[in-house]
Amino acid sequence: ETLVKKHLEDTSDFLSPHLAANAPGYPNQFWDFWGACGLASGANHAHSLISLHRVSRQLAIDIKDYLMSGRGGHHEYVFINLCNMNPTCTAKQIDPENTYLFQFRPAMSQQWLREHEVPDRIYHPIKPDSYFESK
Repeated sequence: ETLVKKHLEDTSDFLSPHLAANAPGYPNQFWDFWGACGLASGANHAHSLISLHRVSRQLAIDIKDYLMSGRGGHHEYVFINLCNMNPTCTAKQIDPENTYLFQFRPAMSQQWLREHEVPDRIYHPIKPDSYFESK
């Protein structure tokens, strides 16, 4: 059964391959996106690496309203925290059997992916080969 078919009946508002209730190292000096989001605090800093995700219509409206209010932040932080702040919003992690490489750093190249790919799996972070050529 494919990853998509496994979750067709899932009614979660936010579905992601990675959820962390409190991301380690907040505020992480190596991840500069924390400061761009007014939702961050020492007590509230959930994080989701969302290379692939699904949001409900209501969560999408909440995200739009938040952004249209002039506030902002990195999507890997805003989505999960807005969901957590709404008692009727449900978040669920995609089964880890559907992830192959899921880490913050180091990023891997598309060449690495071509050599190690496992079908129907999620990878994070994969960067274009040109990303590594410019370093």
